[in-house]
Order: sequence, then C-alpha cells, then structure tokens
Amino acid sequence: AETHRPGDGRIFVVGGAEIYRQLLPLCDELWLTVVWSNVLGDTRVRLPLDEFSTFEVERHPQGVGDSVPSEFQRWRRKNSVPKN
Repeated sequence: AETHRPGDGRIFVVGGAEIYRQLLPLCDELWLTVVWSNVLGDTRVRLPLDEFSTFEVERHPQGVGDSVPSEFQRWRRKNSVPKN
C-alpha cells in the first residue's frame, strides 16, 4: 500500500494485518501481488477494494520457477488525484 503527503516522496507500507488496518485509510494507491493458489493460513487481510479502481495488471503465468500463476496489480483510490 502507498500513501502520499504534501512535500514528501512515496511511502510504502509493508506490514502485517494490523499495520495495514491502521494505515490503509491514508493510502491513495495499493500495489498487490496476487498468487493464484489456495494456502492454509491463520491471518487474512480484508481490503476495501470497492474504494479503489484497478489501473494496472501485469500477469505472470506458471513457469519453470513458479508452480502457480501470479499477478501484480495497482489500484488507485476512487476520487483521488494521480501522483507521479
């Protein structure tokens, strides 16, 4: 996830679920890696994707070094002004 503040450069948030929960309201943009696999885990992050629109998707098929396909996605908060 990414947030912008006037006069500052980009700030990237790499967290756990609690870090995302606290900082997501400040983020204008989400950078997501989606790995198309079902895995067991004890933590889930609920992202309010209805507040964002996808504007870039880069697909990576299953290959020699990857057992499953994946995608790199960029999402921008609706009604936010794009930043460079």
